[in-house]
Amino acid sequence: MKMKIPSIVFLIIILLFSYQNCSQKNLTAVETEGQTEDSRRSLSDIQVQQVKFASRKQSEVQKSANTFYVMTNVQYSLDPENGVLAEYDEAAETFATYCLTEDLMVEVRNIISNSDICKSPVAPPQTICTTQVILPYAELVTSNEVIRLGGHPCPGGIYDFCGDQSNSLKNWIDAVRGQLPQLGCSN
Repeated sequence: MKMKIPSIVFLIIILLFSYQNCSQKNLTAVETEGQTEDSRRSLSDIQVQQVKFASRKQSEVQKSANTFYVMTNVQYSLDPENGVLAEYDEAAETFATYCLTEDLMVEVRNIISNSDICKSPVAPPQTICTTQVILPYAELVTSNEVIRLGGHPCPGGIYDFCGDQSNSLKNWIDAVRGQLPQLGCSN
């Protein structure tokens, strides 16, 4: 009996610490098409200083005399003013820069300036939050905030471009990644 009591106490403590409270405040603003009036925000007047996004790719890593191929994160950071795209491969620890064409720069500036940010409604109270976090597909960095697009923290809503505007940015990111070999900087 003495062994069972500590085991039961231990299990209760684990249950208490693993419980997540995902209760949400009720929304008071009028909802339209799944968005509240307070959750829609225009980017036309916001100065975006950086556009960050990431991808995963297979990288070659040398350790001693062995070569390994691993999936690694590749981080990209774009300065939308000068068109320089920095690439950092975490596993290979390599850094590269690319210079985007004027057409690509005009396109991303138009996507950003003509888009609105919406916050999806918070999950209903009966929704169970998990510890899984979905990373954003892009981040917009301004002078005073970082807007994470499409990421899903728990609890809370998801910030993203409204409607199909997110597809425009995702398609642009895919197009840029596909053109990287041709986007070398000539200095």
